[in-house]
Amino acid sequence: MDKKELVEKLLAAKEASGKTYDEIAKALNLFNIYVAQLFRAQAQLKGETAPKLAKLVPGLTNDLLKQMKKCPLH
Repeated sequence: MDKKELVEKLLAAKEASGKTYDEIAKALNLFNIYVAQLFRAQAQLKGETAPKLAKLVPGLTNDLLKQMKKCPLH
């Protein structure tokens, strides 16, 4: 999956959750800019955050979470 397709799927999952970046960030004890970067494939998701994020945004599949864990430079 290319980056454009990945970002579209990530943003669709976030939108479907009905949560804002601020709401997700607060629930994860993270900064909203980092959360926004995660959903735009501009930052790497850390392993310990993935299960919590998956509960907050149910549309994030295991494949999407795996992609989010990759270094964005690759």
